[in-house]
Amino acid sequence: MRVVVDTPADWLHQRVPGAGFAFANPARTVVVEVGALVPAPLDGPAFVRAVVTDAVGEVRVMASATERSACGWAYDWIECVILGEDGEVREIRLVAIYQFLARVAVIRVAGRDAAALRAERDAIERLLASARPDWRDERVAAIAELWADA
Repeated sequence: MRVVVDTPADWLHQRVPGAGFAFANPARTVVVEVGALVPAPLDGPAFVRAVVTDAVGEVRVMASATERSACGWAYDWIECVILGEDGEVREIRLVAIYQFLARVAVIRVAGRDAAALRAERDAIERLLASARPDWRDERVAAIAELWADA
């Protein structure tokens, strides 16, 4: 099982062992990490806090909302700024937390600065809206998969 997203054709793609995938725009000013599909936590608010505040430094939440993906899956997104010890902005992050039945997935979008994220905003919004679960794994679920095109 995994999360599938539609990424721009020119973005760089890398598999992250045990975690999911990572994508970067050609200039490498925006990085998108697509996390694994995991069982939903029992303490949802604590999970959200842990996902958003995992950075080193002060985290300031700037905005948040609940959206629906193109396939109808609900997700919450939280935009935050990560400050260094000197108070300077180290990173701007957009965290999307998806609820897929009894499973959740996290997509993190990180940019060096606001201008980098603004430049890729349309592509990021399309990517987040395209997220959907792929319930298959390495095992064959139906005989038709043996003859299906790859």
